[in-house]
Amino acid sequence: MASLVVAGVVTGVVAVAVEAVMTLGTGTGTAAASSAVPVTLGRATGGADLRPGGRGTVRLVATSSADAVVRLARLELDAARGDGGFSTDRPGCPGSAFGFSAQDRGGEGWRVPARSGGTDGSLAIALPGAVSMTSTAPDACQGATVTVHLRAGR
Repeated sequence: MASLVVAGVVTGVVAVAVEAVMTLGTGTGTAAASSAVPVTLGRATGGADLRPGGRGTVRLVATSSADAVVRLARLELDAARGDGGFSTDRPGCPGSAFGFSAQDRGGEGWRVPARSGGTDGSLAIALPGAVSMTSTAPDACQGATVTVHLRAGR
């Protein structure tokens, strides 16, 4: 059985759209502004349900220092990090022994709360069945700690 660790900082930033509607005289107008907001996807452990040929749950915490709620539309594998998006603590257990299905919560995404009272907003996220281990995973993967490198997508 492998232990699962989710780690990483979003490699980009998440755009937050702010929309305002103004009325002036008899006309109306819409203005939209977008600003970059850093969001951190922190380390979390889990995956006790991950076995060869099976799927497991990824658990992580998203944290934001923004003064407004930040929407994460999608979480996806950052294949440029680690070994194809995965790292393990065991030699002989390659990233190719694992898979990750991008998640968007049925199109809803996740809303990370705004910073409040000097405390960053945070949201615990569970992604059931998001990670898999191949049925042909080497024996070295048994009991390995696996790091899944994620990023926020659109």
